[in-house]
Amino acid sequence: MSSPLDLPGFVLHVSPEILQQAKNWTDFVKNNRTIKQEKNKADDDLTGALGEIAFQQLCPSAERISDNDFEADFVALKKRVDVKTKKRKGRMLLEWEVSVALYDKDKNCDQYAFYNYSTDEQVVEFLGIIDKSDFWNNATILQEGDFDPSNAFFCRKQCANLTFKELHKIIKLKFIQQLNPNPMSNYTPQPNTFSLFANDKGDNPKRPDYKGDIILPDGTKMRLSAWIRESANGGRKFLSGKVEPIQERQEFAPAVQAEGDGLPF
Repeated sequence: MSSPLDLPGFVLHVSPEILQQAKNWTDFVKNNRTIKQEKNKADDDLTGALGEIAFQQLCPSAERISDNDFEADFVALKKRVDVKTKKRKGRMLLEWEVSVALYDKDKNCDQYAFYNYSTDEQVVEFLGIIDKSDFWNNATILQEGDFDPSNAFFCRKQCANLTFKELHKIIKLKFIQQLNPNPMSNYTPQPNTFSLFANDKGDNPKRPDYKGDIILPDGTKMRLSAWIRESANGGRKFLSGKVEPIQERQEFAPAVQAEGDGLPF
């Protein structure tokens, strides 16, 4: 099953080596991780560790502090980042939600980095990073026992939820660009391949959701734009797009004023 998040640097494929690394981290990590459920604590610790590994790979300059810090996992660009990872049986959908337990609200962190761990496809998807204040100003508070229609379950604890779609409206894309300004720096495009990156749509909803390049069989590079669509029958999400020639920027010489002022009098 494909996902619009399946971009270089945004998805971690859980190999046996990655899984072992996550298990090693859970042996001594002290802080409270993402989804703390007492009945499945060891399993949830493993999920949290996978999210931290994915964040470290996305942001290699970040300092991991979760071994000795109870309230954040990393320091990145002088920001304390708490990684939140949720385990599901599928790739992330726009109507699904990211969540933070209410007792985490007063913890000392500046930002939340959200991840989705798809157990059936064994991938960890990066969903976005958001300032703590922005999350709490926009999230919906649910009480213990409340029914959450977006996720179709009854809450076992007080929490704050925000849909993936809403998260992307307020996501701090510039922060990610600063952490990893050129995630494709070691990548050499090959014929019959393409690359897509999340596009900042600003105040124009008609702009593409993703932009990038495609290399044709003859080596010609073309501009690729893609939009997230929804099918009429069943509401399944898909990508549609268009390929265009890359417009070379033209330099225009300034107009030359003829002798005299050109006026008829």
